[in-house]
Amino acid sequence: MQRWQAGETLTEDRRPQRHDTPSHALNDAERSHLLAVANSAEFADLPPSQIVPRLADQGIYLASESTFYRILKAARQLKQFCIPEIFDDVPFCTCQLAEV
Repeated sequence: MQRWQAGETLTEDRRPQRHDTPSHALNDAERSHLLAVANSAEFADLPPSQIVPRLADQGIYLASESTFYRILKAARQLKQFCIPEIFDDVPFCTCQLAEV
């Protein structure tokens, strides 16, 4: 605020930036395995909120629910799931309906 009021020109932001990735971040092989599981026939029509518990019932932990969402969103594979009969009048809800 003081620099703005004094008429000084603003310089580059001098706060330290963190550019390293966390040591526990998923690598490319783990990401592709997670996408393969999410796209498998068993889980293809389910949101991550149902995939993670079903994997946990089988004794498998690949990633958290939020990580599933984040990776699917990065791969542009995230769909918004809803029940069409309930959300007919909601404009933001895009439903994926299976063809019979």
